[in-house]
Amino acid sequence: MSKTAESELLQSTKQNLQHAKLRIDDLMKDILSKDMEIIDLKETLVSSQQTTAALQEQLDKSNETLKETLKMLDATESKLGDKLNKILQLNNIINLKNRELAEYTEAFEKSVIDHKSEIDVLIAKLTTTDAFLEKNTITYEEEIESLSQIINKMATESEFIHINERQKFEENITKIQDGNQKLQESLDDLQKHFDSLIEENGRKDVQIMLLSSQLEERQRIVAKLDEDKCMLSEELTEVKTYLEEGRQTTESLSIRIPQLSKSIEEARKQCKQQTPSLSGNEKNLASIHSELTQKEASIQEKCTIIEHKQIVINRLTEKLQSITDNKTKLSSELDIANELIIEKQKQFNEQTLLLNVAQQDFTKVHLDITKKQNPNDKNCKIINDMHITIGNLTGKLQTTKDDLITEVDEIRKKYQDLRELCDGIEDVKAGLKNYMKSLEADVDSLNSKLHEEKKLHNNKTTACEENQTTIHTQKKQISQKQKLFETLEEDVMKLSTIIKDNNNRNVQLQELLLKKTEELRELSKKYDDMEAEFRREIEELLINERTKNAILLSELDDVKEKNYSLLNKFSRWI
Repeated sequence: MSKTAESELLQSTKQNLQHAKLRIDDLMKDILSKDMEIIDLKETLVSSQQTTAALQEQLDKSNETLKETLKMLDATESKLGDKLNKILQLNNIINLKNRELAEYTEAFEKSVIDHKSEIDVLIAKLTTTDAFLEKNTITYEEEIESLSQIINKMATESEFIHINERQKFEENITKIQDGNQKLQESLDDLQKHFDSLIEENGRKDVQIMLLSSQLEERQRIVAKLDEDKCMLSEELTEVKTYLEEGRQTTESLSIRIPQLSKSIEEARKQCKQQTPSLSGNEKNLASIHSELTQKEASIQEKCTIIEHKQIVINRLTEKLQSITDNKTKLSSELDIANELIIEKQKQFNEQTLLLNVAQQDFTKVHLDITKKQNPNDKNCKIINDMHITIGNLTGKLQTTKDDLITEVDEIRKKYQDLRELCDGIEDVKAGLKNYMKSLEADVDSLNSKLHEEKKLHNNKTTACEENQTTIHTQKKQISQKQKLFETLEEDVMKLSTIIKDNNNRNVQLQELLLKKTEELRELSKKYDDMEAEFRREIEELLINERTKNAILLSELDDVKEKNYSLLNKFSRWI
């Protein structure tokens, strides 16, 4: 070979070696770049975690500030709620007093019908004052509700306020607190006025209670007199009716005694005829009861058989459920095995591609070596080293290839075994379903038979019960008739004594009639005297009440003026 050819071969081998080195360097660079990317990702993760922690701290701080502001707002709301509760309590007290006044006025109207027009005028004035007071309370409630709405709006807006604007918010809160103090002072003044009104109402209540007690006493006296009149009239009517009834009973008893003797003889004959039929019915019932007990025992046995079969069906359903669960598990394992096979095949394909690339490079280098075989040359040594390394790599790749093939074969065997298991499970499941269907058919047939037997049993039991009831009723009728015979005989004996007693009592009742008529005359005189005294006292009380109501109306006008002034102050403050 010429020197030019050798130099060309050397250059080509050098180029191939350089190409291989460059390829290896590129691969190393790719690996380093991937490592750097992983490091960068880790750093970004750490930085993101730090930023999230910082953001969490900021969120916690902002939450704490919001909680503090909410606490302040809750405190102000609680204070306003307490004030509202006080106002509502006062309003409730006023409403109660007004209701009591209305009740007392209604009672007064019922008792005093003659002076109704004057009392209506007074009630109208009181209702106007009550309406005015209710309007004032409603206006105060509306104003307090508007304040609470303003505070709620401030609470909603405070969530979006920045930390730098907190000072402004605190200044607003101080202003609101000052306004609340002023409101408290005005409410205290109102409460004093309400207390004075309550005291006046209490005095009125005492006076009205005294009047009502007097009215009740008078009404009780009148009611007693009315009751006495009614009692006397009722007693008179009862005495008259009792006398007439005594006469009628004496006449009817004299007619009834021979009829009773005839009915007693007829009933005795009927009892003698009914006794033999009852004994035959009792014997028939005993035989029917024995048959029914036997039928109940057979029905109980069939029920136990059905329960046993139901237990077997429940166990089979549990087994089917477990088989379906196992099938789902096996199908999931099959899916995992398929995924493993796919991954192993991908790895195998990647490694085969790398082997092919390395073998191509090696063949090129080997061709260059065969062209120029100089064992003393450095390039030849390098090529031999590379040849050794490539051989080692091919051996390792071959071993990995064999391992992968064995693993794939094992996975395929497992896959096949699992598939066979699934097929066997399906066969078992089908058999169990068929067995369950047969059991259910047996249970249905047994249930239908049992239902028919129960129907027959129920029909017989109802017939027996009806027979028993008829026998029982017949026995009762016989016993009742016997008792009637005894009672009728006793009644006949008693009637004669009653006739004698009635005659004696009629004489006594006539004497009582004369006494009661005299008592009625005396009571009517007393009643007329009481009515005259009562009318005089009511007229005096009405005059006193008119004067007191005039004083109260003047005081209410003063309270109205004070309320208007307070409302004006409150509206200016808002």
